[in-house]
Amino acid sequence: MSGEPAGKKAPAWRLAARLVGYLRKYKMIFAAYFVGMLLLSAVDRGRAALIKPLFDEFGAEEVQATCGECGTVSSAADEEALLHCTKCGENLAGGELEALQWDKLYLLAWIALGISVLIFPLKYMKEYLSFYLVQRSINDLRNEVTGHILKLPLSRVQNEKTGDLLSRVTTDAVQLSSAMTGAITIAIFPLYGIPVYLLGKKMRRTSKMALDKMGEATESQVQFYSGIRIVKAYNREEHEMEEYRKLNWAYFRKTMSSRKRRALSQSITELGISLMIAGMIIVGGFLFLKEEMTGGGMAVFALGVAMLNQPMKQLTRSYNVFQESLAAAERVFHVLDMEVDPPDPADAVPVEGLGEGIEYRNVSFAYNSDPVLSNVSLTVSPGQVIALVGPSGAGKSTLIDLLCRFYRPQEGSIRIGGTDVNRFRRSSLLEQIAMVTQDPFLFNDTIGENIRYGNLSSTQEEIEEAAKAAHIHDFISGIPDRYDTGVGERGSKLSGGQRQRITIARAILKDPAILLLDEATSALDTESEHMVQKALTGLMERGGSNRITFVIAHRISTVKRADRILMLENGRIVESGTHDELMEIDGAYANLYRKQFAD
Repeated sequence: MSGEPAGKKAPAWRLAARLVGYLRKYKMIFAAYFVGMLLLSAVDRGRAALIKPLFDEFGAEEVQATCGECGTVSSAADEEALLHCTKCGENLAGGELEALQWDKLYLLAWIALGISVLIFPLKYMKEYLSFYLVQRSINDLRNEVTGHILKLPLSRVQNEKTGDLLSRVTTDAVQLSSAMTGAITIAIFPLYGIPVYLLGKKMRRTSKMALDKMGEATESQVQFYSGIRIVKAYNREEHEMEEYRKLNWAYFRKTMSSRKRRALSQSITELGISLMIAGMIIVGGFLFLKEEMTGGGMAVFALGVAMLNQPMKQLTRSYNVFQESLAAAERVFHVLDMEVDPPDPADAVPVEGLGEGIEYRNVSFAYNSDPVLSNVSLTVSPGQVIALVGPSGAGKSTLIDLLCRFYRPQEGSIRIGGTDVNRFRRSSLLEQIAMVTQDPFLFNDTIGENIRYGNLSSTQEEIEEAAKAAHIHDFISGIPDRYDTGVGERGSKLSGGQRQRITIARAILKDPAILLLDEATSALDTESEHMVQKALTGLMERGGSNRITFVIAHRISTVKRADRILMLENGRIVESGTHDELMEIDGAYANLYRKQFAD
């Protein structure tokens, strides 16, 4: 993420431990997985153990039989030589010996069959529970990251790249499934964490760089998808495609760098396994030739060597994937470690009306080190409409953003009914406020649901009444699906004036105590502006003496109607009064009026 501080990377074991923490909610499922894995491992080893009696008892050079007459156990090199008891000479009847061996074979066969039957449910349980644990944990993590982003201060979100944030919630979270699987392994076999801690971090570092490049590529896509009309209008399709190609190529190079290290690691492991197997074969062969190991023992030994090969390879692959996936964990946890808006104080109270109104007391604010407001004091009574005018960057939008607690002043305080806004429950404060902005935002949903966003418990009748008040009902009634019509992404299927009137209907439905209009008509054509202006006028008048309205104005008609106009320059209120009073002063407002607001 751009601006991400460079610092000491968290060790792999700490990231792994943090991932394992998401399994705590599912202790019983994890316990079932653990038991199933142990049983599967025991049954799997049991299959190998059947080889030894098969070789030793059925392929042995010496056979034995018990005399039915005297009970003596006689032995011979083979069954044909064992015809009579070596003590009393009684016929041993080879058929009894054959039957005895068949009985043993049947027993081994039934054991092997039983093991095979057990393998299926145990393997299924292990695989299913492993997948369940990983996916539920990743689902929880993705929910936590999304919820955390929604709680971040507005300033932090605005400083981040949308595409990179999306990449961390989507691409990185998906890749975390491999890290989570490895984390399960570490939780069961803690010794596995030792090589994770000791081995180098190059693979993880290059993987993180690859994910950063993927975030940049995603950001590029978000940019040209959102501005597709401008891209096409300026004939910049090839330019945008070339930019994306560069970012995609950078992602490919970083990914290949990571994969090269993975291939090298696996090759070294393959060499090590081959040398180890060669050594075990030599040792096993020596013991067999020295007759210190039976044929069955030798068979089990060989099978054990073969069975060791695949787990060792799998362990190396798991480690490599785990290291790469930890880069995704690092990026996701970086978001979770961002400081969120401070919570409500323990003694927070709800907003109980406007009381005597809103008061700004010596408020100063700066973005980083850039001052925006300086020692602003202001008192507004219920029923008043306050217009904020001034050049760009004068602090108009910041003044109302502070009221919403999107930011907190460095100095001074803002009070509603005599109570500092920081003492209110944030949810209660924002329930009193509705905002209509210059860029009307609609969700990719129906017209009705976009209006209902102002009051989720409203009825269809209330929605239509709000639409009528916003002068958009007639338009909605004239389209086939009426209020069930989809608006497209960001309302792309509607005109600017239609989108704005829907957001006004949303604010009307909320019926707020505090109404904030931020350049609500500045981007509209004359006809749309006329319709929106009628809707805004109705919205401001509906509140009567129980509502305070702040208008960041671009159109003179709204400014002239305000009870008071505040002229801001360089973060200070330099003039205050009605339109006529400020024109009579013939100061900064009058100059601005003549330059920008004159018809």
